Amino acid sequence: MADSLRQSLNAANPQTMADLLRALGLGDLVRQSMVQQMRGAAPAASSSQLATVQQLGLDITGAPTSANGSPTVNAPSQGAGCRAVSILQAYSRAGANAGQLTVVANSTTPATGQVAVAPNGDIVVLAADGHTVIDVDFMAMRGDYVQLTGLTVASNKALLPAWTQTQGVLLLISATATAGTNTGSFVVLKAASAPSNKQAALDVTKSNLVFAAGDAVTQASCELLLCSSKNIDSLLRSASTILP
Repeated sequence: MADSLRQSLNAANPQTMADLLRALGLGDLVRQSMVQQMRGAAPAASSSQLATVQQLGLDITGAPTSANGSPTVNAPSQGAGCRAVSILQAYSRAGANAGQLTVVANSTTPATGQVAVAPNGDIVVLAADGHTVIDVDFMAMRGDYVQLTGLTVASNKALLPAWTQTQGVLLLISATATAGTNTGSFVVLKAASAPSNKQAALDVTKSNLVFAAGDAVTQASCELLLCSSKNIDSLLRSASTILP
């Protein structure tokens, strides 16, 4: 019986270790599966957030480049970027309301002295608190980053490509209206929300990008986080295809 990938990793054969780590996507695994420590972060306003909050600006890296389907769609970059799923603790070292911050529920708009995971997976604080230096420990959400452009919007909805639904949509990171009455970057709300003007959200099934009727959007682009194409649990359990 062939050894599992986990057993092969434990064997730590120097001749195959590089291939085993490549199979797991080591860089993405470290970025998305361990406690992340952001130090000295400076919150800033973002067009993807409500005007009353500032975000820490988690990275989106390794943007995909190859075309994949119609409308113009970029293939997912495995494990690219970092979105938060939970906050362990946060401390403000400078600002009008410096000190230990209270972690509140995801997609909650933070009040004074609070910090939260935003609907798009970033980390946000109240702008009026005037924080300028924040240390935060958080857990990241595993997933594949993808950009979609040229999405047709009809009756205030853009149906996401079937392959994204098959893989599973986790988060709407950003939404931009490229044609319509109101265009530009929109505020991202949590899934199943009813957007107001210049706001966007995924519907409850996470298969449609939804806009407000008043924006009359006819074409859009967006950034999504999909379920990771590397199922670490399955990979570690399965028989290793890499010779010991």
